[in-house]
Amino acid sequence: MTAPGFWEVGASGRRYGRAHVLDVLEKRFSRPVAEEWEALHHQGTPVQAATKTTV
Repeated sequence: MTAPGFWEVGASGRRYGRAHVLDVLEKRFSRPVAEEWEALHHQGTPVQAATKTTV
């Protein structure tokens, strides 16, 4: 799943080892999570016809 030397840095700057990360993920996903996402008031910006792509 991950390399034996895998580690991750959290938002706090703390380093988490592979075993800890896998334990947290196992606990986090061991129970169902009901999530409802709703997007409101979104808008798009059209790309102008004068826009050119260079290759």
